[in-house]
Amino acid sequence: MVVIMFISESHEGDRFLIPNIVGLLWAISAYSFIMTFRSVPEKANKSLKFFSKLKRNINRSWYWFIGVAFLGTTVAVMFVTYRLVSIWLRDYGG
Repeated sequence: MVVIMFISESHEGDRFLIPNIVGLLWAISAYSFIMTFRSVPEKANKSLKFFSKLKRNINRSWYWFIGVAFLGTTVAVMFVTYRLVSIWLRDYGG
């Protein structure tokens, strides 16, 4: 994508710019999901004291919030993908 935008002098490679943007969006989304949820704290067990349980439950609820946010961003990326692919197919699909 960088080569097409900055180095390419001809406009022949421009038709690959929209698929590159779509791929980049999905790659960033997948990478951030994997990096965020690689270590989710376990559920609080009965051996923990009250404040330790509270701290762990607050930490886990933060991951729930981030999970819901990821669902929202996934829907947004799906919408952007649909729009970009429809524009790309209209221009270059034939």
